[in-house]
Amino acid sequence: MAGLNATKLKGGRKPTDVSHNNYGYDIESKDPLTGKKRYIEVKGAMRLPDKRVVTINEWNKAVVLRDNYYIYYVLGIADDEG
Repeated sequence: MAGLNATKLKGGRKPTDVSHNNYGYDIESKDPLTGKKRYIEVKGAMRLPDKRVVTINEWNKAVVLRDNYYIYYVLGIADDEG
C-alpha cells in the first residue's frame, strides 16, 4: 500500500489505509480542496489475472458508494507482498 499511497499524495489527495477494518475497500483518499472521498479497493498480482475476484463485501460497498468506489490493480508483485 505504501507505493500507492505515495502516488496519491503527489496528486494532493490525502490517503488513509483502512485495509485492516474490513470496510470493503482498502484506502480512503480525500481531496483537500473539495473534501470529496474516493474509496479504493486494491488488488495485487504478479501479472494480469485471467479472472478478477471481488468479495461480496467489496461488491456491496461498491453498490452503495457507486461512482466514488474504485478498484486499482497493481501488477508485478508477488503473493507475499500483496
